[in-house]
Amino acid sequence: MAAALLARAGLAVTVLEARRRGGRAPVAPSAPSPAPDLGASTGAYLLGLMPPELMAKLDLDLPLVRRDPHYFLPTLDGRHLLLGAGEAAAREQLVGRFSERDWRANQALTRSSRR
Repeated sequence: MAAALLARAGLAVTVLEARRRGGRAPVAPSAPSPAPDLGASTGAYLLGLMPPELMAKLDLDLPLVRRDPHYFLPTLDGRHLLLGAGEAAAREQLVGRFSERDWRANQALTRSSRR
């Protein structure tokens, strides 16, 4: 985003990638035990891959494809979440695999992210 805004302001911008694989969300070098060889996401993707506000600010017209389901979370004890746009399915997974309290926390997080 910074590079695009600087370029729009008329400055010459060069973007360099630290690793060979570019264009992805930042990944930590390794995860803590018990999976030390597994690259761990820093969570940058939680902000959204291309927020509509950013597209408007940069005056971009890009064809976006929404993923559904869009979230997969495995756990070390064999449980997992696979969440998409369907609220009923999300509730069923959260309550069935975790708890009603987790569902309520997810709802509160969803409400706060829409503000």
